[in-house]
Amino acid sequence: MTYSIQYAYFSHIGQVRPNNEDNYLCCGHLLPADHTGSEEIFTEAVKRESKENETIGLLAAVLDGMGGETCGEVASYLGCQKLLALAAADSSFILADPAAFLAKACQEANQAVLDYQQAHRISAMGSTLTAIAFGDHCLATANLGDSRIYRFRGDELEQLSVDHVICLGRGYRGKAPLTQYLGLPEEESALLPEIRTEEYQDKDRYLLCSDGLTDMVDPIQLKEYLSLEKPLSETAALLLSQALSAGGRDNVTAVLCEISGEKPQPSTRRNGFWSRLFSRLKSGPHKEE
Repeated sequence: MTYSIQYAYFSHIGQVRPNNEDNYLCCGHLLPADHTGSEEIFTEAVKRESKENETIGLLAAVLDGMGGETCGEVASYLGCQKLLALAAADSSFILADPAAFLAKACQEANQAVLDYQQAHRISAMGSTLTAIAFGDHCLATANLGDSRIYRFRGDELEQLSVDHVICLGRGYRGKAPLTQYLGLPEEESALLPEIRTEEYQDKDRYLLCSDGLTDMVDPIQLKEYLSLEKPLSETAALLLSQALSAGGRDNVTAVLCEISGEKPQPSTRRNGFWSRLFSRLKSGPHKEE
């Protein structure tokens, strides 16, 4: 099937947190470990072809880091970095079997976080992960933790991800502990990402986001915004605005994508900014433990 994908994505520090532990991967772009968010809502367009640079654009992810001090932001950065490296090293893998690619990517991203944790003698660090990979004939989604993936099709909104959290009952207050995440040691539990595969449909919209969005914007509001016949950048701006207006208690990060058979529009990204950013990324995480 010939298709194109339109993307809109952002990361915002929110209204309360002093730092941003979220990160994203979209069209080969990610944020450094030490960041306060993206400068704006970015848009990209990718046409499905077998060229290496376009294949990297068929993978997107949102990660929400966890841990004291800078551990969370480093964990989410390492996860994004590993996913990008795998996509660049074997560009045909995504097209041939997106589900198998995501299964391998989750395992290797988990190991990358564990290796960093051991090398720097960190007792606990981790990150959630949600990802989507577009293959030749189908797409696949994967998640670890409580960051979410939604699909809007026709007039229906469906959560494709599974919240990997411990159910602690009605009397418990605060965020429930996660049962799955990047940085999960094998001796504690097996890493079991939720992976789904499905066929494409024209005009499907997929939303990958951290809980900074879903804790502030309920599914009814998400459905309302995703149903609007607006450009993705405007829809993403509405989602962010609603999350911040509702309190913005956490970092807010999202990747919104739409499948289309139409020719992609040119990217709105500013090349100079990202050239400078990538030169910084080559040196690895900006904060050491």
